[in-house]
Amino acid sequence: MNTVEAMPFSENALRRIAQIIIKKYRNQQDEDDDITSTASLYDALFPGRRNTRNFFARAGCLKDFIDTDEVLNSTFLSLAKVQTYPDGKAKLIRIIEQLCDPEEYFDNPESREVVIKQINEVLSRYYLKVAMSGKVYKRVTSPLQVGLDNATSDLNTIQSFKSIRANILRMNNKKSLFAIAIRMTNG
Repeated sequence: MNTVEAMPFSENALRRIAQIIIKKYRNQQDEDDDITSTASLYDALFPGRRNTRNFFARAGCLKDFIDTDEVLNSTFLSLAKVQTYPDGKAKLIRIIEQLCDPEEYFDNPESREVVIKQINEVLSRYYLKVAMSGKVYKRVTSPLQVGLDNATSDLNTIQSFKSIRANILRMNNKKSLFAIAIRMTNG
């Protein structure tokens, strides 16, 4: 991880990151065949708590996980606690990198892109970005880079419009052919 120095995350940013974490782990099923009935009961009573705690452990922050009645609140309070440490920003970045790590998505790799996009929406306000590698970097803010980012966004928008236009034209052609066929049969 590169050195990331930025202002602390706002309460809203921490809440959004907590929501993204919970959305990922709340309904995730363990594929462990040796799961005990006690663990199954615990998961049924407290959905996502065990998975979220295990996630914090993989991120190296198990001792920072605050266990409360509601897992979303636990996650938010844990993130807020981590941020208060002298190395809190680095630990939060480590948690985010763990969340975006490809190994967290063996069961559903498509959802990783969605999570990275959601996290990048939060991080953009802090001039940070998660790369597809899962690592957090300072976002380059040179005028050239901003121009390139804007051009890429514009090109993606144009491509989307071209795709939509092509689909509409295809649908209109099918409707026209269908109308001609009906006229020919009524004849």
